[in-house]
Amino acid sequence: MNPNSEDNNISKNISSALLKLASALEWHEKNITPKIVKTVSVVADVFSRIDFDKIQKWANIFSNLSYMSLLKDLKLPLFLIDNSAMQKEIIDACEKTLDERKAVEIALKYCDSTFIDGILAYWNKCESISTDRKSILQEALFLHKERRYYASTSILMCQIYGFVTDMNKVAKKKGLILDYEDKKAVAEHFSIKEENINSEKGLLAQMTTLPEEGNMVWIMIAEYIIKEILCSSDSKTRWATQPLRNKICHGSQLNFNTEEHSLKAVLVIDILIQLIEQLKEVEITE
Repeated sequence: MNPNSEDNNISKNISSALLKLASALEWHEKNITPKIVKTVSVVADVFSRIDFDKIQKWANIFSNLSYMSLLKDLKLPLFLIDNSAMQKEIIDACEKTLDERKAVEIALKYCDSTFIDGILAYWNKCESISTDRKSILQEALFLHKERRYYASTSILMCQIYGFVTDMNKVAKKKGLILDYEDKKAVAEHFSIKEENINSEKGLLAQMTTLPEEGNMVWIMIAEYIIKEILCSSDSKTRWATQPLRNKICHGSQLNFNTEEHSLKAVLVIDILIQLIEQLKEVEITE
């Protein structure tokens, strides 16, 4: 047997196998690779539009109900502010007893000019806020940073009803309407007369039941705003620490020239804006 002949046969077999492999790779390149590339591109596009920081933020907020409950007891509207260092300081300060004044001091320390700049940047990005309203909010935040708290607080308090109206429009546009029984349940929970369920307080209460996540937190938030900010109390003790919308806008409450009153006004408006943004993301299921 000619050894060269055997080598030639092996060589031919290898060449044939390589040709088949090359042909298969060419077919794969033409028919499969474009589909894979397209699929990867679609997946990459989807992931690029996912705000993982935002998802983590809401996860952090909604997973800590004990802290949310503490904020409610403190009557301090930091519910949607994701700051672990501030949270720890407030929890530590109230470990033995509910220390409202210390908690406010901590909040004022963290909610400084840089914090306000971040709030402004977020508000400016929100398409749900009209251009005219953004101008008003920008001025209010400028005045807050300038320590002109009478001006900043009163401006922001006058915007609350406008935001409640805006979020109601968003809800209606998406078909997020509560039926009679649901409205009745909301009225009962928030101690609102049934005939007033579509008032400012009633609408806000309804809106906080609509987001897909964090229902317990949104209810705590609504309870704070309804019982503190939108109440008509003549309690001077409440006036000392809370900006009451009705009392300020009607000229009764005159002691709101403090950083605490103004910051709480900023935080309440920020809550309403974030609630509108949450309602925009609610998926309607048939």
